[in-house]
Amino acid sequence: MATATALPQKKLRVQVKEGKKPSASNCIALGKGARGKTIRTEPGWSCRTAEFKLADGTLMTGFVDLCDQDGGEHYGSVFYLPWSNTIVEQTDTEFAAKMGKSKEEIFPYSYRYNGWQIDCRDHHIDKDTGWSD
Repeated sequence: MATATALPQKKLRVQVKEGKKPSASNCIALGKGARGKTIRTEPGWSCRTAEFKLADGTLMTGFVDLCDQDGGEHYGSVFYLPWSNTIVEQTDTEFAAKMGKSKEEIFPYSYRYNGWQIDCRDHHIDKDTGWSD
């Protein structure tokens, strides 16, 4: 089994804005070589690519859902699993099992947006390091 720190072999496009066919304006790429991106999903909401540091120190990537109406409050996390080239949402009942870790190894985790210095108003973010507290 691959570890969470293994590099993925390919990118995965995730459609975060429903409606039209997948395109650059409604999809986020995750995986090797993927760039940071923010997509406005609907008025007042956005998805932003991020990196995560789990409680056991494992670094992962994925994206977070943000409410732009209340200062960028973080409302959810989606983690990229490079060993299966899939994603798992934190709200998934099988979340820890799909991550291959115990809850103690995952929580609490920190996150940092890709490009956090630009347009970042989340009050959970340390302004010097970019990591959430």
